Amino acid sequence: GYERVHIHGTSFGAMIAYNLAARHPIVVDKLVLSCFLARYDLAARMMRQTWKRTARDSGMEAVADLTSVAGFARSFYERPEADAQLESMREAFSHTEPEAFISGTETIEKTDLSALTSEIRAPVLFLAGDEDNMTPFKPADSGVGMLQIQASLPSCETAVLEECGHYLVIEQPERASALIEKFLNA
Repeated sequence: GYERVHIHGTSFGAMIAYNLAARHPIVVDKLVLSCFLARYDLAARMMRQTWKRTARDSGMEAVADLTSVAGFARSFYERPEADAQLESMREAFSHTEPEAFISGTETIEKTDLSALTSEIRAPVLFLAGDEDNMTPFKPADSGVGMLQIQASLPSCETAVLEECGHYLVIEQPERASALIEKFLNA
């Protein structure tokens, strides 16, 4: 029943949102992309190779720990709620079959959405964490990230949250929400 919608995607969800906005620009009013890479660089691919080996050899709880190290800012581990959050992630990851995780990871590694940039018509807000090792704001030359894409988008805003990693909606939910709300209401 909606003619146009706002879309917010984070990480792999951002890849899906980007694809949707490029292929169906008439329905997307505004686009928010958090922790996004259009194409993974070689460092991200190497990290994911490690995660796949860990899934096979040590199980998904160990993968949760590795993704947490790559995904949270260093200061997050000093918070009183860190242990509970990490345990919650281990529990959630334990319900994923290693082969399903590996298959999904391989799909992400093969994905290159950089050619879709010219098809994006909606205003875009990029949100990044300055300590995000999974989807860095500025990947190496072999990747395509938010820094490279923003120059090609006519209506683009960018916010890089300090002392924040990949899980910015967990680490800084108030700040992320305020930035999204401001963008959507402008």
